[in-house]
Amino acid sequence: MAVKDVKFPDIFVKHKGNFDFDKVCQDIKSWYDEEGYEFHATKHKHKPAEEELKFHGERKITGYVKFYIYLLIRIRELKTVEIIKEGKKIEINNGLIAFNITPAYKLDYENRFGGNKWLIALQDIYHKYIIKRKLEDYWEDELYFQANDLIRAIKTSLEYEAM
Repeated sequence: MAVKDVKFPDIFVKHKGNFDFDKVCQDIKSWYDEEGYEFHATKHKHKPAEEELKFHGERKITGYVKFYIYLLIRIRELKTVEIIKEGKKIEINNGLIAFNITPAYKLDYENRFGGNKWLIALQDIYHKYIIKRKLEDYWEDELYFQANDLIRAIKTSLEYEAM
C-alpha cells in the first residue's frame, strides 16, 4: 500500500457578476501563505472571454501526513466593465466565475513503509489501530475546516453581502 491518497468530495462556489480577478487571485495566494501551505500554480489557460487556472497548496502536518487543497477556477463570459465606486471610475471584471475546491491528504508521503510485505503489514496495523482515531477525529476535520476557510476567503474577496 505504501502511499495512500484520500480525497474529499469537491466543494463548489459560483458567482455571476462583477469581481476583481487580480484581487481574488492575490487573496487566494495570501490565504495559502498565511495558513502555511506551499503554493503552486499548475495551469493557466487563456482564451478570449475565458480563463482557467489550477492552483494547489501542500502542507506537512507530520512526517507521515500531508494536506493538499486543490483549486480550479473557471471564468466564462469574461469582460471588463467600468463602474463608479466611492466616486471614482474603476475598471472591473464581469462574468461567471466558478471555483472547485478539493481537499485531500496523503499518508506516508515519504514512502517509509514501501518496499516489502512486512512494512506494508506494519503500515496496515498503524492505520487501523494507532492513528485511526486521530485521522478520523482530528486531521480530517481540520482539513475540511481549512477548505471552508478558503471558501470564506474567496467569498470575502468577491465581496459577498452575506456569508
